[in-house]
Amino acid sequence: MTISTATPRWTRASTTTRPKFTPVTTSALTLRDRVAIHIGWVAGFTARRLRRGQGVQIAGRVIELISPTILERLAANRSIVLVSATNGKTTITAMLSQALVANGHAVATNTTGANLRQGVVQAFVADLDATIAVLEIDEAALNQTLDVLQPTLIVLGELSRDQLDRHHEVRAVALRWKTTFARTRPPIIAPSNDPNVVWSVGDLPATWIDLEATSTLDAASCPECTRLIHEDKAARDWWCECGLRRPQAVGFQRGAEVALATGTFDCSSSLLGPWQRANAALAIAALEQLGENTERARAALRAVNRVGERPTALQLADGRSARFVMTKNPASWIVLLDELASTKDSVVVSQNDESPDGRDPSWLWDVPFERLAPRAVAASGSRALDVATRLEAAGLEVVVVEADARKAAALLPNEAAVVIGASYSAFHQLIEKRDSVRG
Repeated sequence: MTISTATPRWTRASTTTRPKFTPVTTSALTLRDRVAIHIGWVAGFTARRLRRGQGVQIAGRVIELISPTILERLAANRSIVLVSATNGKTTITAMLSQALVANGHAVATNTTGANLRQGVVQAFVADLDATIAVLEIDEAALNQTLDVLQPTLIVLGELSRDQLDRHHEVRAVALRWKTTFARTRPPIIAPSNDPNVVWSVGDLPATWIDLEATSTLDAASCPECTRLIHEDKAARDWWCECGLRRPQAVGFQRGAEVALATGTFDCSSSLLGPWQRANAALAIAALEQLGENTERARAALRAVNRVGERPTALQLADGRSARFVMTKNPASWIVLLDELASTKDSVVVSQNDESPDGRDPSWLWDVPFERLAPRAVAASGSRALDVATRLEAAGLEVVVVEADARKAAALLPNEAAVVIGASYSAFHQLIEKRDSVRG
């Protein structure tokens, strides 16, 4: 299989053909739609009062239960940008949203992380007057929304293992994307580094961005023929004997700069971690495609310093502050390990097995925890014993095994700062603990 390297319509002239952002006509909503929105609001409000989350998913679910076709009318007459990936989609969505707001647009978005169909419905409902929607979509749910939303642009990040009991291996998600893209043929911006993403886009014209970090973590074998992928890191190239190979990029991110056809731009970020530069580079490429790549928009994009509840910290019993970050799969752990390499921070590994985390924690064995030596580590979460086994196999001394991550952090030696790497539900449990202490 040969991947097309045709360059898309991406020149200075493309900014003169920017899409028209027109408001949705709320008059298109039916009486059933309006009743559904009201009852959905009540359901969401009740969920928040009962401390059952933010109420976004339940509100969207109720709205669609009462009016099953409402999403079609909510999406009509809007320009829609979809963002999907295993990691980084919430950040890219926040960056794009803030950039477009800075350029004077009313933007509907779901930066709370409610990225299934119900969350999309609620994002539209929350701002019926918005002229453009920037929506993150769960990578396994993208095929469920593409036909209805008919996006102006899709921004793809990389694919990696996540929630194996539900998503299966990465190729299964890539195949879903491939089938959907072949049918809907949307405009796409994507990283050329990831063989699974390249395969999913196939021969469709796409704007390929060469990100500084290579991304073959979950692409040892070719998604087309299953042979081993050949990689030349020095030449920044990869290929397979079957013909699948890295496409020609038209944008290049190196450090805090991204070079596009129209110039080189600052893609630094106020968010911690070098991987945020890659997220910013993809967001800037999207602005370019939309004809919105102004200095004002880029400044707003770079200024994003908080995404939802991430990152955050809580107070320990002894007065120390423990920073906690979401680490939901091998890719997110590896970027945290990269950040920790220059520190002596103690680390808590907190892994739950609730539905949002995935029931299968075997991916912990794909994380190079050996890199944490010789610092103090603690095992936590509902799968604390699995975590302890993995950390001990990595040659680390596990000084604490405690299901409660906050208690585990407090029991670590106090001569170093503490970082908690928490799975999805463990992360939100820590947020609840933080907020209850503040209350």
